[in-house]
Amino acid sequence: MAKALCILIGLASCLLVSAKDHLQPSATKDVQTEAAQELILRVVKGRASSFVVTVDPSIGPKNRDTFRLVTDSGRLNITGTTGVAVAMGFYYYLAQYCSCHISWGGNQVNLPSELPVIAAPGVVVTSNDKLRYFSNVCTMSYSFVWWRWSHWETFIDWLAMSGFNMPLAFNGQEAIWQRVYLKMGFTQADMDKHFAGPAFLAWQRMGNMQGWGGPQPNSWHLQQVALQHKILARMRSLGMLPVLPAFAGHVPDAFPRLFPKSNITHMSDWGRFNSTYCCTLLLDAQDELFTVIGRAFLVEYIKEYGTDHLYNADTFNEMAPKSSDPKYIAAFGAGTYKPMVAADPHAIWVMQGWLFEEEYFWKPPQAKALLTSVPLGHMIVLDLFSEVSPVYNRFESYFGQPFIWCMLHNYGGVVDWYGTVDRVNEGPSVGRAFPNSTMVGIGLTMEGINQNDVIYEFMNENLWRKQPRDVDKWFSRYAYRRYGVYEASIVKAWPLLATLQVIAFKYYTDLITHYKAKDLNSTISSGLQLLGLLADLDTLLASDEHFLLGRWLEDAKALGTTDAEKQLYYQPRWALFVEKLVWSIIYKVPFDEAQFRKDVFSQVEQPFTFDRTLWPTQPTGDTVKLARHIHKSYRPTTVKHADFFRRLQRPQTTSQTGRSYEYGNSVHQEIMHDPHVELNVIGDVSDGRSIL
Repeated sequence: MAKALCILIGLASCLLVSAKDHLQPSATKDVQTEAAQELILRVVKGRASSFVVTVDPSIGPKNRDTFRLVTDSGRLNITGTTGVAVAMGFYYYLAQYCSCHISWGGNQVNLPSELPVIAAPGVVVTSNDKLRYFSNVCTMSYSFVWWRWSHWETFIDWLAMSGFNMPLAFNGQEAIWQRVYLKMGFTQADMDKHFAGPAFLAWQRMGNMQGWGGPQPNSWHLQQVALQHKILARMRSLGMLPVLPAFAGHVPDAFPRLFPKSNITHMSDWGRFNSTYCCTLLLDAQDELFTVIGRAFLVEYIKEYGTDHLYNADTFNEMAPKSSDPKYIAAFGAGTYKPMVAADPHAIWVMQGWLFEEEYFWKPPQAKALLTSVPLGHMIVLDLFSEVSPVYNRFESYFGQPFIWCMLHNYGGVVDWYGTVDRVNEGPSVGRAFPNSTMVGIGLTMEGINQNDVIYEFMNENLWRKQPRDVDKWFSRYAYRRYGVYEASIVKAWPLLATLQVIAFKYYTDLITHYKAKDLNSTISSGLQLLGLLADLDTLLASDEHFLLGRWLEDAKALGTTDAEKQLYYQPRWALFVEKLVWSIIYKVPFDEAQFRKDVFSQVEQPFTFDRTLWPTQPTGDTVKLARHIHKSYRPTTVKHADFFRRLQRPQTTSQTGRSYEYGNSVHQEIMHDPHVELNVIGDVSDGRSIL
């Protein structure tokens, strides 16, 4: 009766209390205190003695992190409910009182000789939600794949200071899968065919493909197991709740040989892989082997690494189920959760909500069938793209299951400058205020990091900010913190950076206009301008270590899993594009997009993949001098076409899908990275306020 009443009045939290209560840090207060103090030492080094740390879970409301800052005897006392709360309070003080800045792109931690005083009773800040999630299954391949412990240690510090307490921790799982499968009778050859190479594990783990870039040497497995132990130990010592992998149903190709009576089907083709790599086998969740395998994996995994009761499984990532019958979908969902709870009675299924973006399949009946296939509160849905395409409002707040409002922002680790600032500013509050909302947290689900620091800093403050910010004031303040000095020209420059890539879009539109007019000379001229801009961009980026391909390749070599690869990539694709347009005009034949795609693969993409040229790992050139030179070269174009650029800065536009976007000029975002777009696609679809 009480549960029914709870549902009727929309208070889903009544049902979630028991599930939430056991999501508590496994580390003791003393362990978390020590971990937080060591974090501070790593960040401010010799000034660490100016900060006194205490972990006290009693200082704030239950299920929400709280920190208190107060100066005592010349030192700042930081008290937090967890190690993460302490780290969050530490960075709050650095940013808000000392005007410092810490990001994955670099730090500015110039503390004043005398720390600013916070008089008693001090400042108390409480997080808005219990859970703050970080990562995307794809991030593991796009950004983390070659990381050693030195990378992870610094990054986990950033996670804690940013307030995240629910990070995805996916390293080291293939070694566990190999143990389980070998015990079941599979051979090492079966495993070698099944596991993808390290850089492609994200998609093998979601069943999109298998074997590509493999096999994995045993040294990789040993290395990843050791690394995962360090990662989990550090995360847990700070009071985090790592999300671990679970069985989603995808099995090796050799499965029918060992289990000929099992209920298996082929998944649909994904990414146009050939039959060797695509169309992975899916074991039906109602087959008793599903529970046997899923439980065996988690038992072995927990034995090796321990658990915090949160498990991720994504069966239908960009691949639809074989049937849209709600009964089938409900049965599959229940069957997926069954082995989790069989191995861990407190298991909570964490599911990426990306599948629901496939609106042609996931109508309310299908979504409800999946979401309600497990008890309320025992699934947490990551509303993966909330800042642009939220799903909770389509499915009645996930029909009672708790969800996390996430900013996706980045695809494929592409380095670009944009962000839906207005939606990020207001969206989490809108999610919490949604009728009968089951929102339990916010998160970052970007596919790649090491880009666009500012939009992530802006988003992260939603962990504790109660009201939307004055955006212009915030960005002015951010510019000051980023550089450590107040310079009027810097503050003035930041809004101008919003149009930094627009000049390339101008060259592109000119190129297409001249091509359609069959103006050969102008097509060549516009094409050369575009290619010249790309060459200048390469020269500029080569002056900053964060943009060097060579560093990525050297990180891969350092792990002993692949040879270095290096070659120009985007510029040759565009050069080929311009060449095909010119030939089309000369020979009076239509542009053949299908043939162009084939040529791009054979002449650019495949050679890029197999090239063995070694590229620099150290930057070359003076960034400031290069920037001044480029500015001098291209300023006449921006002045001449000022009206064109202003038209791209519309206050609000509506996309072809009917979704409204606040501000920006991002139609060039995908165009500038992919010349495959159709020549008649020159729309005005915005993807948010464009920023650096």
